[in-house]
Amino acid sequence: MARSFESQTRHDAEVSKLYRSFTSNTDSSQVRADLAGQAKPDLVDGHVPDVAGVFKSRPWYVEVETDDTYASEPSLSRYRAFLRAGGLVISVPAKVESELKSFIATNGVTATVFTY
Repeated sequence: MARSFESQTRHDAEVSKLYRSFTSNTDSSQVRADLAGQAKPDLVDGHVPDVAGVFKSRPWYVEVETDDTYASEPSLSRYRAFLRAGGLVISVPAKVESELKSFIATNGVTATVFTY
């Protein structure tokens, strides 16, 4: 599903914020983000995570979603791929946090959920 310009702008701002947060954490290494001017994360089962890195010796994948993308079949496919490869963080607007948690629980996905 395509995002609106406003939604994409919020998404990119959150990706940038999380990238900065992970790169400044001394327990993180090899952090990459799907942002202009940054080294892109490696593909995971054909999917590019928004942010990827190693945190406390474990691979982690971060997906930033918007209120119009978090509960889609393509998102679920990404969540499952990233979870098979390591830990998963999903960041969503606060107004859809409970809906995301219900969606991932119903579909057997375990993730740490952040809000923005």
